[in-house]
Amino acid sequence: MDLGNVQTAVQTAVQTAVHSAVQTAVQAALSYWVGALSEPVLMITPQEMARARGEGAAIWDVRTPAEYEQGLEEDDLWLGSVDWLLADNCGGNLVPAPVIAETLGNNGIKPGRMVIVYAQSRAVDAFVALRALRSIGIHDARVCLGSGQTAGPAPIRSARAGHGAFNPPDQQVDLAQVN
Repeated sequence: MDLGNVQTAVQTAVQTAVHSAVQTAVQAALSYWVGALSEPVLMITPQEMARARGEGAAIWDVRTPAEYEQGLEEDDLWLGSVDWLLADNCGGNLVPAPVIAETLGNNGIKPGRMVIVYAQSRAVDAFVALRALRSIGIHDARVCLGSGQTAGPAPIRSARAGHGAFNPPDQQVDLAQVN
């Protein structure tokens, strides 16, 4: 085999490998967003969020720490960054549903209760949270993209149990052991 044939064979092999890797990445991204958005995303205003709060909806605040410092309504839940939901750096896979269900359930977010996901500058975080909710069977969820102010009356910084900053589970999860 001459040098020209070797170069052609190598180029063909590289192109095939790159094409396959790109195709896999695109399929993973499409799968993620189709899964996240396979149901309609119900968007609401801050006023509608305040009304839902008064009717007993859980408000999951996924704003950034700087936005959180602007204030948090007393019964709203801020779990910090949504990074604890991600099983990989690509953002395509969530941690196992039992981990999500336990963490959210321990903080009052359970199937059967309406949940409003509140984001301000990072709408993508709201959609990660929405996908996590759907993964554990919570389909009565809405998204409110805030305007830079809290939606209810006087904002407070709450640190009482079940509110304020949250430390994700520090235990390692063996994915092979999760059903």
